[in-house]
Amino acid sequence: MLESDNPRQEGTKVMMKLLVEPVPGRDETYFEVLKEIQGGLESDVSGVMTEEQHAGWESSDVNLFGVDTGYSPLMEHFKTAMQNN
Repeated sequence: MLESDNPRQEGTKVMMKLLVEPVPGRDETYFEVLKEIQGGLESDVSGVMTEEQHAGWESSDVNLFGVDTGYSPLMEHFKTAMQNN
């Protein structure tokens, strides 16, 4: 993407690949595998908390996979698609 003339377009291609292409040797897409990992991680984290800690954590709506870079190629793709319709 860094060497591309259009890194946003390349980023969108990567995001779409993650949503629809299966992981080699598996029946699940990359996205499905990531959601499975996320669910296990959330279960592991909540398993070491008290009920009070867990309630506070749940109410904070923490996304353990969330990385906020200020740019989402997937959202850019959806916005462009909606504008073109």
